[in-house]
Amino acid sequence: MTEMHDLAALSGGGTADRQATLPAPLRELHQRVLRHFLVTGAAPTMACLREAAGFLGLDVGDAVTTLANADLVHTDDHQITVAYPFSGTPTPHVVAVNGCSTVHAMCAIDALGVPPMTGRDGTITSADVYTGARVHVEHHAGQWYFTPEDVAILMAQTGQDGPSSCCTCPHINFHISPLTATAYLAARPDLHGVALDQRRAIALATHLFGPLLRQ
Repeated sequence: MTEMHDLAALSGGGTADRQATLPAPLRELHQRVLRHFLVTGAAPTMACLREAAGFLGLDVGDAVTTLANADLVHTDDHQITVAYPFSGTPTPHVVAVNGCSTVHAMCAIDALGVPPMTGRDGTITSADVYTGARVHVEHHAGQWYFTPEDVAILMAQTGQDGPSSCCTCPHINFHISPLTATAYLAARPDLHGVALDQRRAIALATHLFGPLLRQ
């Protein structure tokens, strides 16, 4: 568990841990945002969020501020752009889980977190940011299958203060092998991080996102 907490810190902190500290109505609002992504493939509108907040006895402005301060949901120009693991705008990490709409994930670890969060099988498509080569991941009946077989996940960050969406997510990506991950990191002196094997990446993603819809 210590390793998971260390890796969670490198990824920007424990998403499920931060959600667990919220009051029950705010936690429910956050879960409604996540479910909206899964049902529609897009972020809820502010009108939709305002209605949900009102039903839960929350002021939508205060709720959005609290979720942003917890680094769970972020908005830009009154539109939800981030609700980890989901992105309100297109990213290279496309996730399709059975019975849900296709969604974009904020980073590679976030993408890996969607199947355990939903308890469903699914697929992830992405690309190695160093070589441009395609990466495909499938989760089926509790098993994970990576193509290419040597896929690694680079966990990197700038070291700057700020939300995960800015400081870590752009630098957490799939690579076709540990070699390309370390080569990319060596070519980016502004970053520090570590290449994870598939087992550790899946464990981290499950730790960060698995409880989000159930706690």
